[in-house]
Amino acid sequence: MRAMRIVLLSLLACPVLAMAVLTAQPATPITIRAGHLIDGRGHDQRDVVITVTGDTITSVEAKSGAVTHDFSRLTLLPGFIDTHVHILWHFGKDGRFESRGETPDDRVKAGEENARVTVMNGFTTVQSVGEPMDLELRKRLHDQNLPGPRILTSVRQLNEYSGTPRT
Repeated sequence: MRAMRIVLLSLLACPVLAMAVLTAQPATPITIRAGHLIDGRGHDQRDVVITVTGDTITSVEAKSGAVTHDFSRLTLLPGFIDTHVHILWHFGKDGRFESRGETPDDRVKAGEENARVTVMNGFTTVQSVGEPMDLELRKRLHDQNLPGPRILTSVRQLNEYSGTPRT
């Protein structure tokens, strides 16, 4: 039961941490106290303070003092990575997956919402299966400082014909 509680608390902490990291100003470091830190490399630590400057973790150390966010009763773990997403896919006004009559801007706006939901659920990196509009979504998230995961994309689908002209 205790293990289940820790996992549930960890999942609740992911969106809060993701938003804190994604909305932090580059020049202003934020500090996060974690009761338990799982580092994603096979190690864990107890009662540590993580300092984040911009989008970079600059230190992890055991220390006391004031912090920006106190998660001392929670477990902090690395962001999840989803390696197969269609970040721009969405249901239309009629509740069906249909993109006929939709403008590119409509698709990117739907992608913004998908990106926000994705990062709020703890996924900080996604690998899109590849489509050209991925680049526009990634640019808009960056330029407008919108919450979303890092988007890795091949821009177009990779298959047996990739890199070879079709005849």
